[in-house]
Amino acid sequence: MIIDDYDGGGGAVTVLSGPDPERGAYARSERTPYGEDAVIPEGPAKGFAIGVGITGERRG
Repeated sequence: MIIDDYDGGGGAVTVLSGPDPERGAYARSERTPYGEDAVIPEGPAKGFAIGVGITGERRG
């Protein structure tokens, strides 16, 4: 799983999950704007929320 919060200044969290080593890609990608909770969908951190306390308020 990869979590990225760089969005060219737009302010979104992207959660990539379900890695597929054979394809070299992830099966699932979810973008959540700052100000909303981005919830980890699977794995050991399943249900963990990345929210306003981490990202700050919505920008732009």
